[in-house]
Order: sequence, then structure tokens, then C-alpha cells
Amino acid sequence: MRGLSGAVPRPVGLMYRRFFSSPTLMGIRPRTGQGERVEGRGRHLALTPGYTYLDRTVSVKQVEFVERLHKRAGVIALKLGMVPLWDQWGVRHASTVLMVDECDVVARKTDEKDGYWALQIGSGLAKAKNVGASLLGQFKKAGAPPKRVLREFPVHPDGMLPVGFRFHARHFVPGQLVDVSGVSKGKGFSGAMKRWGFKGQPASHGNSKAHRHIGSTGQCQDPGKRFKGKKMAGRMGGQLRMEECLRVLRIDAENNLLFVKGHVPGNRGGVVFIRDAFRRPNFPTPPPFPSFVPGDEEQEDPNTLIAPPLSDFDPILVDYTGDN
Repeated sequence: MRGLSGAVPRPVGLMYRRFFSSPTLMGIRPRTGQGERVEGRGRHLALTPGYTYLDRTVSVKQVEFVERLHKRAGVIALKLGMVPLWDQWGVRHASTVLMVDECDVVARKTDEKDGYWALQIGSGLAKAKNVGASLLGQFKKAGAPPKRVLREFPVHPDGMLPVGFRFHARHFVPGQLVDVSGVSKGKGFSGAMKRWGFKGQPASHGNSKAHRHIGSTGQCQDPGKRFKGKKMAGRMGGQLRMEECLRVLRIDAENNLLFVKGHVPGNRGGVVFIRDAFRRPNFPTPPPFPSFVPGDEEQEDPNTLIAPPLSDFDPILVDYTGDN
């Protein structure tokens, strides 16, 4: 079985079929409607009456990327699940598969009109009856169909993209670090031991049915109250969380998939937001700026891009004692 430096392992290929045939994913993907149909990325999308679809023939001028100066836009993706990947040394890495699907620029925020530079990006398709009137007017003004998820990303003035631009998984480069944010799994009402990691009270020697109790929650008459923020039992999970500096191990350009090392907040089929790492930006090769634009040379590029190795030495055979 070959790893990151070779072909896709057989278990990963099996997971591909499970991902694309899972009921969760099929429920998220846009279904065909009664209107006119247009073909996009291997499947048919239903046109919403009264809306003009985004123009896919927009032109983007590529600019040389300067690290820590040029801020690029992020993308909206779907969490498909987790699969193992092996590097060239046979080390197993747990990775999360993220799909960049129907991610388009819906609106532009400029300094002259709005006071800041940003791009409003939408992903997925939504029924018009399920979208508010204010958002429907915004979509119609931009000539875009109703989107399921919207998110604004601040960008550098040189990183502005035209309305209708569609993001690709190759917006990122293999080996770079990214920040992924999403809504964590909801755990319901949980006790303090599960929610905050309290060790609990003694399990024997006079303990009377208070093994998992938190104990005292305040002081005496002074201050005579319980301070806000006290760690107690309550609802756990279901909050926006971010995992920082996750390495992109593999990019599947044909299926628009990103393989990032480690876990990502949220359930399978949940929506996540991906951007370049803020605290520790790292790019083995300069990323496309403002974004990747498929061209004629795309047919010559490989469908699967592999992250470069972190070390030229086998981590198992390296002598860390310093004797050799």
C-alpha cells in the first residue's frame, strides 16, 4: 500500500464511494427541479426561476503573492469524514476530507462604499421559499441563485475577485497550513466532569452519593454571590470552534477534495470555513493569488497533489541520542 508519495490507497478509494453515495451527502447536494437544467461539475443543477446564474467566464488577473502582506479569501467546504493516509516512510496520519462544492463569490465589499475590503462567498443551493426577503433581494441584485451558506472573508485590495468567480480546491497548495472553523458536535446537558474535566469526589470512605458532584460553587457572606463564568454543569458543544495550523496533506483536484491532517469541528456533512493559517503561515510553494483559475494547462496537471515531505530522514531510523 502506497502513501502520500504514491497512488491513493485502496481504503481511501473505498471511502470515496461511501462519501459520494452516503445519504447525508446526497441530502446536502442540490437536487434537480422543474426548471431549466444546466450542467456543472459532473451533475445537473436546477435553475431557480427569476434568477440569472453567475457568470463563469470572469477573468482574474494573477498577482505575485507576498506572505504576511496579501490576505487571501477563504472557502466554504463540507466535512465528509476521516480517512487514514500514509507518508513515504509508512507513518499513518489521520486526516479529514473536506469538499469545496459550489463555492461562489456572491458580493463584494469595497472601501469606498462599505469602509472595508471583503468578499461575500456562498456555498450550496437553497430553495427560494426558505430564504428571507432581504437575502432574496441581495441574490437577485447580484444575479446569483439563493445560497445555502453565506460567509464574509476580509481580503487585501489586490485579492478582490469578481462576482461569479467559483473557488476550486487548488485555491490551497499541498503542505500549507490552514485554519478550519465549524460548529462542534452538540453533547447536550453534561455534568462538570464531562464538560470541564473535573476528577470528581472520593469514590469511597464516607462519600454519600456525591461522587460526581462539583462541590462548593461560591464563598461566604463576602462576596455573597457566585461569580459569572463558574465552571458548572450545562449545555456542552454546539459552538463555533476553530482548529488552527492544520497541514494540507493531499488535494484531489478532480473531485474538489482537501485532505487536512487531524480532526475538524462538526458532524459529518457539516459546513466548515477554511482560510490560510493566521498565527503560523507556511507555504511550501507560493499559492495562487488572488485564487486558482483553471486554464488550458489544467489538463496537464495531475489530479492528485501530494504535500512535500517534512523530512528527508526516516523518523523510525533517526538516532536522537546524538551518538551517531
